[in-house]
Amino acid sequence: IQQEVIIALVLNPEVGKYVIVHAGYAIEQMDEKDALEAIEQWKEIADDQNLDLTDML
Repeated sequence: IQQEVIIALVLNPEVGKYVIVHAGYAIEQMDEKDALEAIEQWKEIADDQNLDLTDML
């Protein structure tokens, strides 16, 4: 998922890295392994609720 966000709150942000976003602000950078695990969990939640993952964004 890609979207424009404000990165001013993240220390040393890097292009191509995963971040946690809240209300349009990147609040934390995370490693790829953790990010992919979180995405999978969100996909499972969406599937359980018969939602498209984009409905949860």
